[in-house]
Amino acid sequence: MLNPIRYFFQKELRTRRRLRAYLKIKTKKNKSLKDRIMLSFLYDRLYIENSMIIAVNSHVSTDIYFPHMQNIVIGEGVRIGKLCTIFQDVTLGQNKGGYPVIGDNVIIYSGAKIIGDISIGNNAIIGANAVVVKDVSDNMIMGGIPAKVIGFRKEDDEFY
Repeated sequence: MLNPIRYFFQKELRTRRRLRAYLKIKTKKNKSLKDRIMLSFLYDRLYIENSMIIAVNSHVSTDIYFPHMQNIVIGEGVRIGKLCTIFQDVTLGQNKGGYPVIGDNVIIYSGAKIIGDISIGNNAIIGANAVVVKDVSDNMIMGGIPAKVIGFRKEDDEFY
């Protein structure tokens, strides 16, 4: 009989490998026919298994971290910097044709919605279930609906 815990971790590992391969192929400049077919296959698997949508035209770095890969939506024109952490149920979408730009080392907690032509500064933190519709400066901690400043990040090693 298959151990359910072992099965879960094997499935999680497969999903992380697919995501890494998807982001690696997506960032290539000149995609061959084989790359485009593989990209389509990986996109479908991520959507079917995890309800995860990362648009092909979005600019996502390969060192992004998804602790819980469920129900994440990243729109067409979104740009995400390096070393970002995005939790489950996050939406990065457009409003009136504008998409958000996320800086480096940003943490976006579960349920957050970042909508419109706005920019999130480096080292910012977006709290759980926050709805961000205005620009966020570097090292800010935002929370609430609509998101308001609730603090400033002092060190990179702090936990929130």
